[in-house]
Amino acid sequence: SMPILSGGFGIETEMNIHALSLSFAIGEFETQYFERPLGSVSKLGTFKDGTVILITIFRMLFEHRPLVILSVAAVVLGLAGGLLFFPIIQTYFETGLVPRLPTAIFSLSLMLMSLFSFFSGLILDGISRQRVEGKKLVLLSVGDR
Repeated sequence: SMPILSGGFGIETEMNIHALSLSFAIGEFETQYFERPLGSVSKLGTFKDGTVILITIFRMLFEHRPLVILSVAAVVLGLAGGLLFFPIIQTYFETGLVPRLPTAIFSLSLMLMSLFSFFSGLILDGISRQRVEGKKLVLLSVGDR
């Protein structure tokens, strides 16, 4: 019931996240493992495959929980903008002048980007919730057949 957008080790990660987002029950079953035949070479790469899995997790996290990602970005941008703006506003109150105008403009830009990130996260989170509800409704209608 889902489009697979990943390859390799990302498929398992994507399937697990899809199942968790729709509140599916996840089960395990035992399989038998055998030793690798002598002379064979493993195609597994710890860092390469781990990187694929991490990229898939972050991509799926952004798809399913965009408010989390964009809120973190908003906090980081807001703190950076505030830290840059604090000395400027302090100097302004002491002298009545703004000696570092480019820094003031940059800090204001960072704070605006912080606001845009947060509100974009709110909008995308609403869309993401609607997508999950739509998927659940489709699954319920298929289950009735």
